[in-house]
Amino acid sequence: MKRMVVSLLFVTPLYAEIKDFGVFGTTFPIKEKNIITVLKSKMHASQGKELLAKMEEKRSKIIKEEHYQPKAVEEIEPTLRVNSYLFDPSISLSHDLFDHQGTCFYKRGDSLNPLAHMTLSKEYVFIDGTRSKQVQWARKKQQKAPTMIVLVSGDPLTLMKEHQTHLYFDQEGAMTRRFNLTHVPCVMRQEGKMLRITEVPEEELVP
Repeated sequence: MKRMVVSLLFVTPLYAEIKDFGVFGTTFPIKEKNIITVLKSKMHASQGKELLAKMEEKRSKIIKEEHYQPKAVEEIEPTLRVNSYLFDPSISLSHDLFDHQGTCFYKRGDSLNPLAHMTLSKEYVFIDGTRSKQVQWARKKQQKAPTMIVLVSGDPLTLMKEHQTHLYFDQEGAMTRRFNLTHVPCVMRQEGKMLRITEVPEEELVP
């Protein structure tokens, strides 16, 4: 006859009372140092001071030599004659657009004109920030009506400090490429569902 082994499993209910069984063995207080205290001590050590000195030297070099003067936008030339034309800002969608309910309201390949759904509240003036006459002309326009001044070259920080105003820089030519701009100074404003772009030679700028 085979022997039968029976195992009994006693399960403690989840609601069983939790008891304190005391402390067994030797315990020791936590002696780990505070991470902030450790980092501070290291930064005050010789190696930390040397690292801080190198970081400060690098920061000073950037401010002194580069002075956050972005690279001028390429393929932008001075305006030689007055020229005004309309630009269609419509784009062709590269993918379907869906609303929050998953309904497709624009399909891939559809043409979308942002100006059919919005109105620009200001003019955009693109100038060469290294040309004093262009800067003064743009500032005069800004003082008369809502105007966003966009630089394609020059030192934006110095100009903002000098004229106490906000200026923008067309980083890597993102805006000039989008609107096919090739000459400055020029003004861009909304005209219906189109953009009116007017190029004006520097010698004809009127405040």
